[in-house]
This record gives sequence, C-alpha cells and structure tokens, in this order.
Amino acid sequence: MAGGPDRSRSLLIGALAVVTVSVSVTVTVLTYGNGRQPDGGRDTDARSGASSSASATPSAGPGFGVATTTEDCAATAVDGLGGRCTATPECWSGITDISGIITVSRADCQAEHVWETFAIAPLPKDGQTNNARDLVKHPDVKTLCSQTVMADSLSADGRTLARTWDVDVIPPTASEWDKGLRVYRCVAAAETDNGRKTGSQFAVPS
Repeated sequence: MAGGPDRSRSLLIGALAVVTVSVSVTVTVLTYGNGRQPDGGRDTDARSGASSSASATPSAGPGFGVATTTEDCAATAVDGLGGRCTATPECWSGITDISGIITVSRADCQAEHVWETFAIAPLPKDGQTNNARDLVKHPDVKTLCSQTVMADSLSADGRTLARTWDVDVIPPTASEWDKGLRVYRCVAAAETDNGRKTGSQFAVPS
C-alpha cells in the first residue's frame, strides 16, 4: 500500500517532536491610597503608654538611614522594640504592593499626601524580611504599628482632623534592602472625605 508503514512512522515521529510548554505567572499588584488593611486590621493590643522624652537630641541611630529622636515619641514607650520617631515629618503619597514588595512615593508634608510616618524601628531579629505581607503578621510589628501607639503620637491638630485613622507598615524597599537597610516604618492615613491631607499631624519636636 503506497505511503503505508513508512508514512505512518513519519507522522508518529513528527507528532512526538512537538513539545508544548505553557508557563503561567500571576503577579498581584495592589496600589493603596487610603484604607489599606490587607491583613484584616492591624490595631492589636499595644504596650504603649505615655510619650517618652528620654533623649532630646536627634540621632541617625544604628542603621535607621534618617535622623531619629525619642523626644515626644510614643514609640519609645513600647519596651524592647527599639522604636523611635523621625526627627522631621515624613509623608507619603501612596504605597504600591507587588506580591508583598513595597514601593512608596515620598511627598512634601505641606502638600497633599495620604500617609505619614509615626514610628520607625529595626526589623525584629526573627523577622528579617522586606515582604510587607509577612512582616505585618509579626507580633512586635503589630504592637508598634498599632492604633494605640498611633493615637498617642497624634498632634493636637491630628486629633481634630479625623476621628479614625488607618495604620500600615512600610518595610525596606527592594533597593533599600539590597543596600542593607533593616528598618520598618509605621504609617497612618486619616479617614477623611478624599483620603488626603496637608501638613504634619504627628508630634515632631520643633
């Protein structure tokens, strides 16, 4: 029969030579303005008390990357976590989360912005990660970046600006992590009509 076994063998070899490779990659991108709480809320119990003024001299601190202070800083009242405040206000216009890796946009505090830093601290010894979704679950981070510490950090103007505030965590960005920065920030956003505000709303020494 013409084209019988030889033709069938050729077709079989040709079919076996066809290899299809399918790769599926899913990347979740979340961009937050106001109200970011992917962990279902971060306002767990805190051990924070009244503001401390143990040191009035701004200091960069060990590996903080910015000048910090303990004056009028509620974060210092939380024992054992090394919490401090930035010596000058820090504000942010947005937080972008790509599978837990954070990028942030720094903003002028006197211009419209969403988030403001109220505490900064070294990463926990057993929480050396720059993945926000992992870091936010750490009990030390929950304690420092809590509603209690945030409320104790508010200035008089901040207390009248909004009745409720969202609290979140900013770990080192990818580039900061590569450079060896191992600190995280606790940030807050006022729940206002447009989610934006101007001016610093947290106590920073004058």
